[in-house]
Amino acid sequence: GRVVIVVSKDCCYGVDTVTGEAVWRRVTGRDLPFFPLSLTASAPSILLFDTNHRELVLLDRDTGKLVWRQPLEEAVSGPPLVESGQLFVPTLGNHLYKIDLGTGRATVRVTFSQQVLSPPVLDSSRSRMVVAGDREVFYTLSMRPFECTAVSYSGHASGSLKAPLLTMGGLVLATVNDRAQSSRLRVFDARSDNGQLTEVASAEVEGIVRDQPTLRGNQLFVTSSGQRITSFTVSDSDGRPPVTAGPRFQGQGPYEGPIYLLAGADGQLWMSSDSLRKLQATPTTLTEDPRKVAVGLTNQPLQLIGRNLFVGRRTPFSDAVYFSQVDREEMSSEWRTVAGATVLDWSTPDAAAAVCVTEDGTVFAVPAGEL
Repeated sequence: GRVVIVVSKDCCYGVDTVTGEAVWRRVTGRDLPFFPLSLTASAPSILLFDTNHRELVLLDRDTGKLVWRQPLEEAVSGPPLVESGQLFVPTLGNHLYKIDLGTGRATVRVTFSQQVLSPPVLDSSRSRMVVAGDREVFYTLSMRPFECTAVSYSGHASGSLKAPLLTMGGLVLATVNDRAQSSRLRVFDARSDNGQLTEVASAEVEGIVRDQPTLRGNQLFVTSSGQRITSFTVSDSDGRPPVTAGPRFQGQGPYEGPIYLLAGADGQLWMSSDSLRKLQATPTTLTEDPRKVAVGLTNQPLQLIGRNLFVGRRTPFSDAVYFSQVDREEMSSEWRTVAGATVLDWSTPDAAAAVCVTEDGTVFAVPAGEL
């Protein structure tokens, strides 16, 4: 009765966590700007952006039924910030919307001189948020009243911020792709009374960073192109360095797609790229478990329920999504379902069944009673 989310082609599916059966499906359009978010409004819900109609949509997670929809008439730049029953949604039309999570009603719209990136992040007091502009500056906004209070110059180039900002206590981390084969972590202190950001540290990372870094406690893990993980120890205490480089991991193979990371207890990490890997982090090493599952090109974030991970990936020859339940300790899978595999051809050799082949290379015999 509990579902996890799968996105394939132009549809979003709710899939039962135990059986792998599709419970509901909704057409959303292709190229979603963010993976659907699991939220709790009046009931467990799913928030997504419908690219066909350019509207935010809230669905009941268990049934897929519509709760509300809010047209925006412009594309959003990524996932919203969810805080105190409100959604803060940056758009590519130079706007930041404040939307009530319960009703879907847009209550405030702030206009900027450029595109603003998603999602905003809160400072340590949770009374202010920081939003990255596409180029050169960061904006600080107060929550009450909701207005821009400071603009901080950073000098980053347009398009150089691919990964979202990250709050680390009183610090804000921005990952800037400023070179062809490397990126720079830039750490800003966000605790000034006037809201100005002050750069206090930086560190270089090999490869291009496209995915949000992962923070667990004081350990920061940054994924970059080439299936790399670079770890850091972070601190916002006076007298201690904000970032200190730690061990690194280098995967094998030519994979250059998205990399999703999940950090668990006792230094455990799960990395989804060209397969699902399990790693063990210590102060001096990042060690890979030899067991690999869910081989393929990862195409959606890892989802965790209990001890089970849910992994989505595709093959080089098909856009259909293979979706698997994986025991995170044993690195074994009990089922796999395929979403979005178009039927290429079919025939009825006799009256008892139809035989079809789908784009992922699977052949099905469908009894007449199921048609």
